[in-house]
Amino acid sequence: MTIIEAALKDIGQAEQEDKLGFHDKNFAVAMHDVGHATGWPWASLLIYKWIREAMPAKAEELEGYFVPSCMASFRNLKNAGFRYSLIPEPGTIVYWQRYEEGRALWLGHCGIVSRVVSGTEFYSVESWLGEVIEMRRHYRKAVLDGLKVVGFVTLER
Repeated sequence: MTIIEAALKDIGQAEQEDKLGFHDKNFAVAMHDVGHATGWPWASLLIYKWIREAMPAKAEELEGYFVPSCMASFRNLKNAGFRYSLIPEPGTIVYWQRYEEGRALWLGHCGIVSRVVSGTEFYSVESWLGEVIEMRRHYRKAVLDGLKVVGFVTLER
């Protein structure tokens, strides 16, 4: 299984209202196993779940790199020497940082690039508004308000 296949199989998984866990009990157990606690952000830990399913040996190497904060997870991977670029490729982890009025915030988001349309458009599988979905994304270099791509991480050094 590839990381893309692992991600695609979770499309439709969703949180309960008020972030009180997940509807599917098996999914909830798998998320708990990667460190998720009720009420926490889960986009980054979802990526680690997919890595564990698709690449068990790599998951052992990455133990502790994926935390509830997407931006902290991105820094962990970057500081550990994992390659990143500003070019989307299938199977890479896309990281976004939240901007308000042109200022970078500590908040972020992440997903797995499932397919590339062009150098500025791609699809990613991610948790969005409490559900795992595949979403068409537009890569914009200048962002004043919203999510700005800060890197596509390859799980190779």
